[in-house]
Amino acid sequence: MAKGRGKGGILLGCVVCIAKLFGGLVAFIALIGLGLSIWMLLDLLLTNDELVSLATMALKDDTLRSAYYIFIASVILAQMLGGVSGMSKKKKDDDEDDGPSCASIFGVLFSLALIAGHVSSGVMAVVYRNDRVPNLDSGMKSLLYNDTYMNTTGSEAAPEYTKLGQYYNFLQTKFECCGVSLNNGEDYVDAKFETRYGIKFPYSCCKLRSRKDTDWRNVTRDDVDDWGKCESGDRNHLYQYACHRTMREFLLVKADFLVGYNFTLVSVTIIEARQLAGLNMDPVVCVQVGDQKKYTSVKESTNCPYYNEYFVFDFHMPPAMLFDKIITLTVLQSRTFIRSHKILGRFKLDTGTVYSQQDHQFYHKWAMLTDPDDINSGPKGYMKCDIAVVGKGDNIKAPPKTDRDEDDIEANLLLPDGVPAERQKARFVVKIYKAEGLPKMNTGLIANVKKALTGETKDLVDPYVSVSFAGHRGKTTVKKGCYEPTWNEQVIFTEMFPPLCRRIKIQLRDSDSVNDDVIGTHFIDLAKISNEGEQGFLPTFGPSYINLYGSTRNYSILEEHSHLNEGLGEGVSYRGRLLVGLKTELLDNQDMGPSMVEVESCLPVPDNATGRMEEFFLFGTILDANMVDKRLGEKPVKFELSVGNYGNTMDGRNESVRKKPDSDEEEEEEEDEEGNEEGDKDGSHAPQWHSTTDPIKPLTRDGFYYFLPFDDEKPCLWVRGAFEDHRRRMYNTNMMEKIAEKVEDGLGDVQEMIRQERPFPERRLRGVLDELGTNCSRYVTLTQGKGFGSSCKTRLDKERMRLCQREIDQIGTMARTIKATVKKNNIKEKMKSAAALQSRLRNICSAPQHTIPDIFVWLIHNNRRIAYQRVSARDIMYSVVDEERGKDCGRVQTLFLRLPGKKGTGPSGWAIQGKLNMYLWMGISKHKKELLKGMPPGYEDTPLVRRALRIVGTPPPSIKYTDRLVFQLRAHMYQARSLIGSDASGLSDPFARIVFGDQSLTTQVIDETLSPTWDEMLIFNEVIIWGTIEQIKKEPPTIVIEIFDQDRVGKAEFIGRALARPVVKESSERYERPSFPPQLEWFDVCRGPDHAGELLAAFELLQYPFDERELKQALVTPPYARKRMLAPPGDSSGQLDLPPMEMPEAKERDRGPIMPVPKGIRPTLSKHRIEILFWGMRELRRLQFTAVDKPRIDIECAGHVLSSSVIQHAKKNPNFTIPVKYFDVELPDNELYCPPICIRCVDCRNFGRDVLVGTHVINNIHKFMYVPTTKTAREAMKKFLGDKRGDETDEPKPMLLQIPAPAPMPGTPQPVVKTPVSIRADDIAITMDETQPLITKHDPVVTINMGGEKKEHKSTEHKKKKRKAGHADEDEEEELDVENLDWWSKYHASMDTMIRAPVVAPLDILKKSSFW
Repeated sequence: MAKGRGKGGILLGCVVCIAKLFGGLVAFIALIGLGLSIWMLLDLLLTNDELVSLATMALKDDTLRSAYYIFIASVILAQMLGGVSGMSKKKKDDDEDDGPSCASIFGVLFSLALIAGHVSSGVMAVVYRNDRVPNLDSGMKSLLYNDTYMNTTGSEAAPEYTKLGQYYNFLQTKFECCGVSLNNGEDYVDAKFETRYGIKFPYSCCKLRSRKDTDWRNVTRDDVDDWGKCESGDRNHLYQYACHRTMREFLLVKADFLVGYNFTLVSVTIIEARQLAGLNMDPVVCVQVGDQKKYTSVKESTNCPYYNEYFVFDFHMPPAMLFDKIITLTVLQSRTFIRSHKILGRFKLDTGTVYSQQDHQFYHKWAMLTDPDDINSGPKGYMKCDIAVVGKGDNIKAPPKTDRDEDDIEANLLLPDGVPAERQKARFVVKIYKAEGLPKMNTGLIANVKKALTGETKDLVDPYVSVSFAGHRGKTTVKKGCYEPTWNEQVIFTEMFPPLCRRIKIQLRDSDSVNDDVIGTHFIDLAKISNEGEQGFLPTFGPSYINLYGSTRNYSILEEHSHLNEGLGEGVSYRGRLLVGLKTELLDNQDMGPSMVEVESCLPVPDNATGRMEEFFLFGTILDANMVDKRLGEKPVKFELSVGNYGNTMDGRNESVRKKPDSDEEEEEEEDEEGNEEGDKDGSHAPQWHSTTDPIKPLTRDGFYYFLPFDDEKPCLWVRGAFEDHRRRMYNTNMMEKIAEKVEDGLGDVQEMIRQERPFPERRLRGVLDELGTNCSRYVTLTQGKGFGSSCKTRLDKERMRLCQREIDQIGTMARTIKATVKKNNIKEKMKSAAALQSRLRNICSAPQHTIPDIFVWLIHNNRRIAYQRVSARDIMYSVVDEERGKDCGRVQTLFLRLPGKKGTGPSGWAIQGKLNMYLWMGISKHKKELLKGMPPGYEDTPLVRRALRIVGTPPPSIKYTDRLVFQLRAHMYQARSLIGSDASGLSDPFARIVFGDQSLTTQVIDETLSPTWDEMLIFNEVIIWGTIEQIKKEPPTIVIEIFDQDRVGKAEFIGRALARPVVKESSERYERPSFPPQLEWFDVCRGPDHAGELLAAFELLQYPFDERELKQALVTPPYARKRMLAPPGDSSGQLDLPPMEMPEAKERDRGPIMPVPKGIRPTLSKHRIEILFWGMRELRRLQFTAVDKPRIDIECAGHVLSSSVIQHAKKNPNFTIPVKYFDVELPDNELYCPPICIRCVDCRNFGRDVLVGTHVINNIHKFMYVPTTKTAREAMKKFLGDKRGDETDEPKPMLLQIPAPAPMPGTPQPVVKTPVSIRADDIAITMDETQPLITKHDPVVTINMGGEKKEHKSTEHKKKKRKAGHADEDEEEELDVENLDWWSKYHASMDTMIRAPVVAPLDILKKSSFW
């Protein structure tokens, strides 16, 4: 064969051999990459093998390790099958065989192996996560108590550990913890460790001399830093916290890696392409998402190829990063050697645009392909595709069916709503001018050595700016060693308009030889800087400064919060600011060129273009500092107040060495910096700030929370800084925010009135709409003539002002129109219209151009930043106009300090690190005379305080309060409802901790419930508050209520937090109605941003001295108001005369026995019977990959639980065998205080396991409540109304509804259940056999007995007579065809008929009914 080929054949063979060698090299490199990935996965297990082995011993389960092995094996098998598939395809091409394709078979096996491995490993990880990990604590305790930790052959100083001991040593050394679930090593005390082994607890529970030089598996006494102190329990040498939480989180992270791998994806389906430009082509489609590329198969000799190929791209990143990924669809010529990568057409959009669509997808849409290098040539074809972005927890929904023809390309273009099909080219010019206030970005070790040798100094940052848009990226030049760089460069993007990419990403970076670090990131949303309306404008921005936020400014090589610099999460520190401008230019067809990025120089911005500089003054006073975490109680703490770099004393402003080359000037600058904090003694140089408090060691009264003893000296913090005067932007936003908040509060009131069935909610809605119209008119009046004609106002400022005026004027007109049409029967429809106006108002509130940086309040402990709170400068900005003033300006606000970065989110971020009651004010210096206008009175008016009101004056270090008041707080904790279930059973063991000032008390623990009733009064004695009684009554201090789930082992789990304010009683005020006693109220319980339940409680703050007898007398019900008959729901006037409760002495510090809520506050209870009709279960989904076959229903109300019978085989017969059950409870007469009914479904599985399937909560049970009317009440009503009621005052007539049961199923038992029946007025007796299915093949017969054995039919003439007489309803509905209705419709139809029908005496029912 070789000879027959000749020279050409030999040459072709050489080419083939080279190609094969090249392919083998590529395969070898790919195999190395696969090996590295496998090694990384194995390293996760090998490095922490001791932890996995300990979990395996405790759980007696090795599912996690097996899941990882299956995952790795599936990847290896898929790679091998993929290689075989490629070789088979090559062999088929060489042999030119027309038989079945081995490549296709191995390709299918490749896909199946990969999918099977991923799915199986994910399933195993889910089972391990949900079923095994919850039992970790008990398993580890069992090992510790029963198994051998160390052998007796070793010495006490160097024991010989067993495998269990080695694993525990590794765990405790790695995470610096001790024991399983009890702190301070108490687990080893309970396990009698000292008796068994001669030492109190293992050496691994102690602080080591050197973690690096110690064998973590075999820790000896010589490895311990100080064994004596550790054995005595010194918290500086003994690890305080138990290991169960860190161990559990470690296992969950490893399991979540496999679970999360399967469910984060971007899916693209390439269906077909049409009208591709060209002839004799072999098209192939390249699908690119971010940096990942995938190709379809090649279709030969066609310009209308059909693919129907599906691609999945996995991403493991936050949504903020994923939404900037660009999806690019490119049609190429076949990837041959000659015509490789010849582009026929391209289409691109970002993932954020896809995710913003309905159901997060485009379905069967046509993407218009264009040539990026030749826009004038028009479309190059169309591609039909599906694109979906599915995040973790999102449901993939089938698209709705439409009547539109999918082959109609023009009607089904892949474009978001509002984007025209024909777009033109535009130039987006992003101008980068300069930056200020940059942080240090390296340690400066080399710079210090160079300075010591040569005397040359250098700024420790090399900044440049990177701009990304529509898949393109441009960057400016690098400015070496400069804290305040100036670029004057512009990055130009040429792209279609309107663009299919929503955001421009501007990132300030530090150039480095290894890896460029990110200083800060900002996103510009094009929708907020443009308007597509008839009077709209193109995207424009600035020139204006954008403030950059991220991690703290102190640089470290291993930055813990570096992700914050990428724009992921809330920034915890100011990182500098960047002067940026943007303009958009539409291009004519003649100017259209290829999509590209250009970087060129631009003119510098004029000095006055950014705005006139103004001096701003920030003032704050800390009135109280409490709820400090107990881990911070060992050393002094202090607080810092800063805005921008002003006030940042630890890592603030860095002066550039380029501005001060002379050493004498450096010394002068250092003196000036010292003057910033202290100031010149002669007063000639005004200091710039006093931003930190003095370090104070926290104290505690309960051992749980700490507080700072400020007493009467309230520290003052203040900062003076210069910024551009753009207050008008903040004023404009404040006015719109206040209008929107008033509308939101008003709509909430209307919704609450509808829920509680209070009268005349339509009147309240009219008032809300009237107020909205008035406020909109007020806004237009205030903004007329403002924002125009000033050189410091940008074009975006002027356009936004016109836009806001037009929008709010339209909103006001629509509000007045809606108000005129509000009626009782259309209130829900008008509520939706009002909510739409409120949403429209919210959309235009936020200003895209920044002004003054946000304010940061930091808690500093041991010279480290621990916790912070970020306050918007807009919220505390002062204005002489009340509508323009910030909502928190000149007010005392409660600040909860939280951990920075990822620690501040999730379970670790739910705990409070500190709570501040702080007064904040900010404004320009000429408004300083209003500085203390909102300060709580009662402080000493000294000359230093008066000097603070001057323009050049400075506030004193502290303000001294002279008015000292003593109170007693009484917390009446009655109940909670709809709490979050924290246990595996879906329930919790809740208790509440009430924190007020420097004291905290806890309630009792209620086991296994989501609606606990504590009925407990907690008393806080000798609560000291500084200030006047008038101010305290006007703005009472905040009470914090935290609800926890008490675990049998370990620390209590946090459920949620509620805030409340007490009712204040002055000592000279009488304790009488209507102010006292306080009424119970519902408070929202929140856990982070989520709703976690509701709390029913009341709080009263009593000023000393007060008369205890007066309180007792007010809580005793007078004789004339004593309850003599049952009152209807909602009537709480009648009270039972309960014996008075003895109150504790005022100075009693121990809580003593549990004291109930006093009877004047506690709701009046009446005995009720709750009857439940259990029918059956339907549509039960699989739980934990197992079918729910034996469901049971648990009904909980007011602490009582009623369980239904267990359905033995839900698939065969999903109905309950015992349909009717009941239980008696004590419920409040006032419907607002009624506890909810919680319905839980559990699956009864083998070995006594009850797995929670789902829950449902009925919050408003008054709709199901029946209160009988007594004979005395009926006679009184008859006497009062007289003959006005006519026949309606006669005895009610009986009414009976009988519904025969459906035909039984073959083989179904028919047990007879006899239950007592109570007959009363308006009753409907239903006779049925609930053992049968609800719907059968035979139509059930409905017989309605209207008070007799025979059915009375009303003639048409009789109905007409009643209509004429006025007895019939004007809106009477037509009669229903009961024969064609399902069972539920027949039931509800009969119920409505019975409600409208007249009633008769129950005795007639007893005479005529065959039931008796």
